[in-house]
Amino acid sequence: MWLLLGILPIALLLSGMSMTVSRTSVPTLENANRFSLEANQEATLFQLYREAVANYLDANPGFNGEVPVSSLSLPIGTILPSMFGNTVSGGVAWTWIAPSSSLVYSPDVVMGPEFAKSFGSLLVGVNKNGTFASPSGISVSIGVPSFVPNGSIVSFWEV
Repeated sequence: MWLLLGILPIALLLSGMSMTVSRTSVPTLENANRFSLEANQEATLFQLYREAVANYLDANPGFNGEVPVSSLSLPIGTILPSMFGNTVSGGVAWTWIAPSSSLVYSPDVVMGPEFAKSFGSLLVGVNKNGTFASPSGISVSIGVPSFVPNGSIVSFWEV
């Protein structure tokens, strides 16, 4: 009986410690879920954006330069992040999400949902020092123009 009374306080102490540890990890899980949701939302916006730029190029095949957001057919009320960019050059529309110090997560976090939403398209990848890198691991030897920031998630569409 004395043994039981000696073990009981230790068991209560240890269970209290484990509850404290689990409570401190909850905000971390909440942040991870929030980042995942934000990355998924940004991937969806990028899908809309790159499709709108591609549609603009299809309708205006001789266009060169940056397509203004006001010229894009986006759903009413769409607010695009400032890290989104585009340039049309030589019949190829380049769209990207540039790395930003204001992001809590990196563009790499967005790449997973973006790749899934594009059904594994080889037209979506990352600018790695001027070379297009496909997240699927398939080697693609496509040069990325210098106007696309290094480390960006990038997509291209050719007319």
